[in-house]
Amino acid sequence: MLALFLAITLTRPPDLTKPPLGNTRVVEKGSGTNHPTENDFVKLQYVLWHYDGQLVDDYSNKFLIVDVAQMSPEWKRDVMKMVAGEERMTWIPEQQTVIDTRILQVISKPETPADVAAPPSNAITTPTGLAYRILRQGPGQVHPKPGDHVLVHYSGWTADGKLFDSSVVRGDAMSLPVSGGIPGWTEAIQLLTSGTKARFWMPEKLAYGGMPDKPQGMLVFDIEVYTVSSEIPPKRGQGHYQIQRPPHP
Repeated sequence: MLALFLAITLTRPPDLTKPPLGNTRVVEKGSGTNHPTENDFVKLQYVLWHYDGQLVDDYSNKFLIVDVAQMSPEWKRDVMKMVAGEERMTWIPEQQTVIDTRILQVISKPETPADVAAPPSNAITTPTGLAYRILRQGPGQVHPKPGDHVLVHYSGWTADGKLFDSSVVRGDAMSLPVSGGIPGWTEAIQLLTSGTKARFWMPEKLAYGGMPDKPQGMLVFDIEVYTVSSEIPPKRGQGHYQIQRPPHP
C-alpha cells in the first residue's frame, strides 16, 4: 500500500490546474469508519503541489501527527470527510496549490483534565511549589533518581487547557532521563514508582521559565511510569538495563 501511495503522489497529477467540483477528489477509498473531528489528531502522509507542477512539500515516505483544529480551513474541510486509509486531493485555488493526503489513523485527543487551571485542594505541594495528585498508585518500590531512565506515557497541557505534547497521541511510550529536562520534570519523576500515574502542576519557574517558543506559564502533566531503569537487573554479560516497552494503549 505504501509503495502504491508513493507512486501516486510523486507522479505529477494531470489535473493540477483543473479543480473538480467542490475542489476535492477521492483518489482511493479508505477502510476506516470514523471521520476525524476538530477534537482529534490525524496521523497522515501528504504531498503539496503547486499548479505549475512544482513539488512544494513531500511527506510521502514519513508521517505527521496533526491537530485537526489547527489545519487550514480547506484542508480541514476535506480531512473531516475522510476515514483511515483514504487518499484525497484538495485544491486551494487562492494559493494555486493542491494537497494530496492519505490518513493513516484517527487519534482521539487525551481528555483535558477539569482542574488544569489550578491545583485542587487535595493536591500535595512541595517546597519548590510543585503540586501533584496521585491518580493511581502502582506496585513499584523504587523511586527513580538522577541518572536513571524511566519508561513513561505523558500528556502536557497549558493552564487554559491546550494540549501541547503527548506520548499517548504519538502512540509510543518514551524512555527518558530523570534529569536533564525542565526542573519540574526532574522533581516529579522522583516522586513516582513503576505503575504509578500522577498529575503535576508545575509553576513557570519549574517549567520553561518564560523561554521563547515554549509553552508559557504553569503547565500540567499527567505522567504514568512503567519501568525504572535502576530496578531492572542487567542481563548476564551486559552492563546496562533492559527496558521493555509496554503494549500500545
